[in-house]
This record gives sequence, C-alpha cells and structure tokens, in this order.
Amino acid sequence: DDTVKVRNEMSTPYNKLKETARRVATVCSECKLPIDVEEYVGQFKPTMMEIIYEWAGGAKFVDITKMTTIFEGTITRCIRRLGWSGGVL
Repeated sequence: DDTVKVRNEMSTPYNKLKETARRVATVCSECKLPIDVEEYVGQFKPTMMEIIYEWAGGAKFVDITKMTTIFEGTITRCIRRLGWSGGVL
C-alpha cells in the first residue's frame, strides 16, 4: 500500500535505504545498464517495516498478523529472506 506511514524512528533508516538504492541505480545507469533510477528507488516501500520491527522486538507472530491484512505466508517469507535467526517462527 502506497499510503503506509513510516514512524519517526524509522524514517531515517528508510530514507538511508532510498538514498542507497538511488546511488546503486545511478551507478548502474552510468555503467550503461538499462535502469530507470526513479522506478528502481520507488520499488522500496515501507510496507513491512512496522511488522518486522515489532517481530524483531519480540512480538508474537499472532499479534503481528493482526496488524495487517498481508497474508501470513508473505510475512514469514519476508522474515526468512531477511535471514532471521532469532528462533522458530
């Protein structure tokens, strides 16, 4: 959802992520790789930030699933892709 709000303490890391993505895309463009810098940066959305933040803070999985309408399998896949080693899902 494009209307996701980023809480204040997450805005700095999110902006850093977008800045890094812009740098990567710019270098790719300079290397003559076909890339639309703005489109690439626009792909990084904060949709899962709040959910993952709560999970990393020790929230129960059942509680974070109540925070969103995102399918539970998508949340699990995101956590696994981030390399979570904090225990059993």
